[in-house]
Amino acid sequence: IEYFDQAIARDPSSARARAGLADCYVTLGSWENGTLPPIEAMAKAKDAATKALELDSRLAEAHTSLAYRTTHHDWDWERAEAQFQHAFELNPNYAICHHWYSHFLLATGRTEESLVASRRCLELDPLDLVINIHMAWHYHFARQYDEAVEQ
Repeated sequence: IEYFDQAIARDPSSARARAGLADCYVTLGSWENGTLPPIEAMAKAKDAATKALELDSRLAEAHTSLAYRTTHHDWDWERAEAQFQHAFELNPNYAICHHWYSHFLLATGRTEESLVASRRCLELDPLDLVINIHMAWHYHFARQYDEAVEQ
């Protein structure tokens, strides 16, 4: 957060820095981390992502942050899916979008689709430790325990 704040202070027109800041807050306020109170973290995430989109409406990262926020805070499944799909239209190879979309799919009971999204995420960023752990988590929730252990 400190580094993104510094980047924004140096270049207030940096949409990517604001999207990065949104990612920090949405992650810290999610059920997975719970480091910040969700009401506070999600408000800051929405503000940062909205400002990023005011600067660059085609930034898939900011749309993805909003979609993740909608999934974990608003629980508006229809809007979250539309936000994810819009982000995919802008950048179909954004690994984090596939990662967070898999969370959305799992939350809505679409386990097989979630696994497909998780696998795609891993294809796009095979060395990311979080994504590798995430894949094991998805195998577990899909009751594919041997695959979870292997992952």
